[in-house]
Amino acid sequence: MANDMNAHFLGRIPVEKIGRECGDAGTPIVMKYPDSKTSQAFYQIFKKLRDLFK
Repeated sequence: MANDMNAHFLGRIPVEKIGRECGDAGTPIVMKYPDSKTSQAFYQIFKKLRDLFK
């Protein structure tokens, strides 16, 4: 889809139960579970965005 729109593909965010629970509680998953797959995916996307805007 990103290629069809001539846009950068930033990544995929996995859907985990802990992500929903953190969202419901208003707690960022990257702070509560920094080693989770979801947090790692957000970090990888952050790095791509950072590199795009350097």
